[in-house]
Amino acid sequence: VLVVGLDPAVPRFQSGVVRRGRVVLARGLEVDLARLIARGLGTRVSFRYVPHSAGFLSRGVKPWDIGFDRISETASGLTKAPVIPYLQVLEGVLLRRGLKQPVGSISDLRWLTLCARVGSAAARLVKSSVRPIVSPVLARSESGVLKALASGECDAAVGDVPELAAERELAPKRYGSFAGR
Repeated sequence: VLVVGLDPAVPRFQSGVVRRGRVVLARGLEVDLARLIARGLGTRVSFRYVPHSAGFLSRGVKPWDIGFDRISETASGLTKAPVIPYLQVLEGVLLRRGLKQPVGSISDLRWLTLCARVGSAAARLVKSSVRPIVSPVLARSESGVLKALASGECDAAVGDVPELAAERELAPKRYGSFAGR
């Protein structure tokens, strides 16, 4: 049995019901990818719940063979285990609903209140390329970024295009349009 670690709280990537440390009714891109890997190995697949993303990067033996959590980067020293990205993604800009100011270029973003996940590639991009006039709102998680955008705390969210697109698809009335990537 191929045991796969999941944190099933990412719509379209992985979702499911957690029961006694297992993920049942698992669905999503990463779930399908795990099933294809298991099929290629000629074995069954079982999904194990990982309660927090840090569990994927912590030191020590893990109770799973492969962990999927859309991990795109790691802080040095957190893990000696290989973290191999299976998907390279672009950063995108999702606008808040009702934003009247036109956004057609990176320089237009300088005048908006931007939000991103602290320590992410998006946050570094905001700092180095956009250089906003107003300090960006830095949330601890992607869900915090999306909550800040939906509440109007920020005008635009900068983050992984697939995640922003998946969230916008699930709640189209909560967000505005994409401004670019």
